Amino acid sequence: QKSISINTDFEHIFINTTVKLMKDLVHKNTLRTPNGTKLSNFIHKTRKELGLFQILGCSPANFNYKSGLQKSDSLWRLYTERVVPTQLFSRYKGNDNILIHGTTVGFRHNLFEGNVTLNDLISASPFNDTIYLVDDNIKGGDIINALGKPNYVDPDSKYELPYFAFAGAENLLANRDAHFRVFTGDFDVAYIAEKIMSINDRNIEPKELVGVTTGFLWEGFMNKMWACPVQKPGAEEPEKPKTIFWVISNYFETFTALKVTAFILTLAMIIFFGWMFVCRSQRKSTFSYNNSESGSSDLSHLDDLSVDEFETNQNINVYMPSGRGLTSPPVAKLPRKTYQSFHPLDNKII
Repeated sequence: QKSISINTDFEHIFINTTVKLMKDLVHKNTLRTPNGTKLSNFIHKTRKELGLFQILGCSPANFNYKSGLQKSDSLWRLYTERVVPTQLFSRYKGNDNILIHGTTVGFRHNLFEGNVTLNDLISASPFNDTIYLVDDNIKGGDIINALGKPNYVDPDSKYELPYFAFAGAENLLANRDAHFRVFTGDFDVAYIAEKIMSINDRNIEPKELVGVTTGFLWEGFMNKMWACPVQKPGAEEPEKPKTIFWVISNYFETFTALKVTAFILTLAMIIFFGWMFVCRSQRKSTFSYNNSESGSSDLSHLDDLSVDEFETNQNINVYMPSGRGLTSPPVAKLPRKTYQSFHPLDNKII
């Protein structure tokens, strides 16, 4: 019998599956394929038909399903302190209600700030556990003896959450001799009933609350407590004509540093080129002259000049300024293509 040796040495890398990295690995600009596009469109159509894009409410913040009960962003804290009391305990008289829920099978994803769709809720709470009434007359001390101190977390544990999350834990700890209604989900009901019966030696028969599930509690809470004006999926408003005011307001809607810098630079360029244009126009008007109907030229702008020189391509008439008490001489005809200079005060042509 031959022995077969298998070489188990191989090279491997751990891939951070971002879209950019996957594109780089396959040297493609896109990861889409014709069949993949068809599948994506089919999935989107199916989700829409199932109502998964239905908006249930508007979350005011991000909630982490791994955060401990003492943290403000804890999804379990939100569930035990707000969702359960307002949607379950409020159905019963008194404050002698306890809900016990195992944290290992409860939530699987975070809830994020903004619109929360049915798909978001299913992602966060996928099991939709049916709620059971374990019993409506269990002594507080028996509950603690059977399951331990409510919401206790072992300091040596790497997790922030207790094994069981209690809703109504403070009331339970403060009233060990009182009797409570105890609720739980279908995953934990058998274990909790067995543990409590082992303490008080009496038969317990949990009862299903028909139609009451974790998803039902969440939906009721979001509809009532997180209601917000939202746009219905597929109901798009007709596009309005875009005016100059709309363009400006839309531009500054996100007033980022880049936009501010671009605006300042643009404004500076407009001011600079505008100033250059004005100066150029003023200078041009200062050093230009216009012939009047009589054919004379006004050279009064040369009054403050000592000597000026110019080249002419044709015969021109040169007069002295009339505003300085000087008598204008006869017209001096200058030949074409000559280089002339004159001194306005000496009234001489050189």
